[in-house]
Amino acid sequence: MRFAFALIAITMPIIGMAAQWQRYENGEDGFTVSLPVSPSKREQIVEATDTFLRTYEAVVSGDHPYKLTISVGMPRKRGYYYEKSMDAFLDAFPESMMRGASEGKLKQSRRTTFRDMPARQFRFTHLQMDHEFVSQGIVFMIDGGYIRVSSLTMADDPQGEVIHERLINSFQLRALSFLPSPSRLNDSRGVSFTPPNGWVKKSQQDPNEIATYARMTRWLDLLSTFNPAYTCRAYQEELKNLGRSIDTRSVMFSDQSAMRVLTNEMPPGYNVRLATVHYCLDSQRIGAVVFKGTAEGSIFWRYERLFEGAARTLRIQ
Repeated sequence: MRFAFALIAITMPIIGMAAQWQRYENGEDGFTVSLPVSPSKREQIVEATDTFLRTYEAVVSGDHPYKLTISVGMPRKRGYYYEKSMDAFLDAFPESMMRGASEGKLKQSRRTTFRDMPARQFRFTHLQMDHEFVSQGIVFMIDGGYIRVSSLTMADDPQGEVIHERLINSFQLRALSFLPSPSRLNDSRGVSFTPPNGWVKKSQQDPNEIATYARMTRWLDLLSTFNPAYTCRAYQEELKNLGRSIDTRSVMFSDQSAMRVLTNEMPPGYNVRLATVHYCLDSQRIGAVVFKGTAEGSIFWRYERLFEGAARTLRIQ
């Protein structure tokens, strides 16, 4: 018997178990995974938790249909950074997944780590169209939010566990890509740049601040003293005097050389170390212009490419 899932409308071709799995790269949410078909994508706001949710689904029809899902949830205001809040979220997750499932029965729920992140593995059965299905996967905490990697297979599918293990084992984190915002910042003093899509512009806090954009606890700062005598070399010396400079080199931005400095620090009141990349360009008219990108040190590698992409959009008239 061939049928589709009642929960979703299948719009892709019917494909059997022999489908050729291929690597799927996603720079927007920073992961790679092997899937039998190209996934669909949908975005929604979960009002109950005030979370922005992006879901990728690969659906295969046939005698034993199945669905593979990667969901990326990002709280819109306050993320999960402290151990207590992450524990509470992970502990409650399996029950929230089962909510609304017909005759749902929890088979497994255990704490673990996944790709070095706090995680919970879960497995439950439920009925759908009078057939028993198995939903299983891993949810893990990252970037102040979470990612769920899961499969939905028929309980009598002889390939169900093979499909699930292939999905889980293939999933890897990767660096986030820079996706430009449709709106470019044009400062009246002749400085412009394009922030990453989805980042929120914050109010000005410093007279040297041209603009600040943030996403949870990651942020971008664009700064200048608008003093022609203040150069990137002077800025570098200030960082050294503060004991923060750990790596300095020159990079080329279009036809202009820029100074790149990497620093880290443990700010008062924070329980995590922060890493910051500084890109500085000299202008004869207004002096040094500094672009800063900051993220938690443990996940800075995921944001470094995004920061560089945004910095490369910087233009000084």
